[in-house]
Amino acid sequence: MEIIKSKSKLAEYLHDESRLSGNAEYLVFARTAADIQEAVNYCLEHQLVLTIQGSRTGITGGSVPESGMILNLEKMNKITGIRKDTKGNYYLRCEPGLKLVELREVLNKRQYDTSIWVADDKVVWREFSRLGRYIFPPDPTESSASLGGMASCNASGARSYKYGAMRQWISQVKTINPQKPAQRIKPSEYQINLPDKDVKNAAGYYLREDSRDFDIYIGAEGTLAVITELEIKLISKPAHCWGVLQFFASESAAMDFCEGLKLLKYQASAIEYFDHNALMLLRGNRQLWQSLPDLQDNWKFAVYYEFEGDDAEILENAVFAAGDLAEEFGSQESDCWFVDTESGVEQLKEFRHAVPEAINKELDKIRMIDPRISKISTDLAVPAGCLGNILKLHRQAQEQGWRIIVFGHIGNDHLHTNILPSDYESWLAGKELVKSWAEAAVKLGGSVSGEHGIGKIKRDLLELMYGPEGLALFKNIKLQFDPQWLLNRGNIIERERVPGD
Repeated sequence: MEIIKSKSKLAEYLHDESRLSGNAEYLVFARTAADIQEAVNYCLEHQLVLTIQGSRTGITGGSVPESGMILNLEKMNKITGIRKDTKGNYYLRCEPGLKLVELREVLNKRQYDTSIWVADDKVVWREFSRLGRYIFPPDPTESSASLGGMASCNASGARSYKYGAMRQWISQVKTINPQKPAQRIKPSEYQINLPDKDVKNAAGYYLREDSRDFDIYIGAEGTLAVITELEIKLISKPAHCWGVLQFFASESAAMDFCEGLKLLKYQASAIEYFDHNALMLLRGNRQLWQSLPDLQDNWKFAVYYEFEGDDAEILENAVFAAGDLAEEFGSQESDCWFVDTESGVEQLKEFRHAVPEAINKELDKIRMIDPRISKISTDLAVPAGCLGNILKLHRQAQEQGWRIIVFGHIGNDHLHTNILPSDYESWLAGKELVKSWAEAAVKLGGSVSGEHGIGKIKRDLLELMYGPEGLALFKNIKLQFDPQWLLNRGNIIERERVPGD
């Protein structure tokens, strides 16, 4: 195991997309599970904190080190095998550093070096590679995210409206633990108030009755163990995927359209929302989405939705039904962009991805004035019918002069709200504003994090959701797996300081 101590090499790995920065003395790139075990043993022996990293695409500071050693898994990016179950479903075994974009390339080309695989897996792969194309449904905005990182925060993305979050597509997890609990964690033994099952939730440890042995690691943000391998389920790729970006003159029209879209006979696979400020930001960052037409001045809000399936006639009927619905709310055929090709859908997704990219550009300008400022971004999720309550709070804040950009997964009643502060004082005030929104979401029965996780930035929001009793429960679970508080210290819950820290 090569331990890197160079400050210049360490510098790149001290931050993530939250713009939060940390400190570390050592950096290790694991290439095998044995490397991971060696790093864990070294840190246990020398009483060092170990921070696990993948692609560092998270925005909650989860992979930002507080001190000690960084264990980066980006070089563990192999596919290690495949199996087929009795129902004909295919499952890939992948190392945690494999990026989503790399996985997609393999599935598109159906080519991979299987020379080190066991014989049975090679047979299954040859069969698999001759079939039609397959996909892995989870679709987070950042395609460079690693599978291990996606599992660690139970990531989801735009298509979670149809396919759900990462957890539903993981069939097995292998880990290396600092210490395994004496017995399996049994959710029935713990009393905790959880959001309704229909509310997206990536806040805290998974303690539902339907949990499997390994479910506790999914969404644990690297605080309980290091994931060394995941087995993921694949599905046949639909023959067609059509996308529509529909523009509206008002928030109420866009919101009402979304509610109507959910009631259509044919289910959309994604329903995404862009507020007025998001579109204004995109107008000022045209270079991020050059392949699409210009935005008309009368387009104030937008909704992106997808229909996919094997029957083009059914999809055509669904698109016409959605178009008729849009007209009821003042959006005509000329007020939309429609695509029916894979490349066209990717272009519309580039438009969606351009929003957080543009926000990050604005934030970097602000950080040049004061580097203490980090990203203020919420991903509150609420029960169906309650999203209007949160949007009302956003409007009130905008009327008070706050610069707020709202976009995201409106199909799941789960939006991303970003506050762009003007200086450090307004950054501090913005964090308090977010706290008040989180309180409102919790009172409605929602979650303080639908998909990003808690990391180091949202710990105070977690307490709003679960209270002191809930945090005490999480600490108890953490101590069963990691009594020395070795892994990803600072994520989800804060360790009480003791002499010598």
